[in-house]
Amino acid sequence: GGATFMLCKPFWQQAGSFAAVDFAGTATVTAALALSVPSSAEQRGTASRGRAWLVGSLFGVAVGCKVTFAPLAIVTLGYMLIALRPSAKESARLIGLFAGAALLCGGFYYARNLMLTGNPLFPAAVLGFEGPLDADARRPTSLLYQLQRISPELLAQTWTKLLNWPSAVAYALLGAYALTLAAGLDPRSLKQPRGRLLALLLVVGMLALVVAAAGPFSGTENARLARLHVRLRFFLPTVL
Repeated sequence: GGATFMLCKPFWQQAGSFAAVDFAGTATVTAALALSVPSSAEQRGTASRGRAWLVGSLFGVAVGCKVTFAPLAIVTLGYMLIALRPSAKESARLIGLFAGAALLCGGFYYARNLMLTGNPLFPAAVLGFEGPLDADARRPTSLLYQLQRISPELLAQTWTKLLNWPSAVAYALLGAYALTLAAGLDPRSLKQPRGRLLALLLVVGMLALVVAAAGPFSGTENARLARLHVRLRFFLPTVL
């Protein structure tokens, strides 16, 4: 997996010049997912609390890099609660540990934004906070929006760019997702930790794909009226 990842064009093209937040966030999300599946015997107590703290810390680093990793954290936390089946009181404790660790490890930038602008997600206008980037301003900057509105000629060029990955990566990506989906159709696989981990990877990987395509500035430069621009590194979480 690591060797295939290093064959990816976004990795060898950019890793030598700067430590992109996409690389750091992808690495910590992957580590968090690997640690998020409890064993069959781990149903309560300090082990599950320690796991919630550790996974929350890793996701905190990821969300501290890019807010688009937040949906992946929420889905993973939901999975952990379902897998552990804690009581209501214990669920609140696990959520608190997860969120507290995430805020501690990744909240500095958002706290700084809150103090300077009154909006932790500035410049985005979301969740009742004010900012110049409201929904109407963000929508045209997403890749999904751009793909729906460009000419057929430009669309063909864009698909070529989006598929500009080494063939080994494509085979591993398509084959692994297809096999995992097929395995998940068998309820018996979900009774084992390995099967649950694969199902979680499938769901989080596809969610990361949707977030990358629909997120703001995923299809343009960081300017409101910029033209279409493809960034393959945005899709690294799905690939890895």
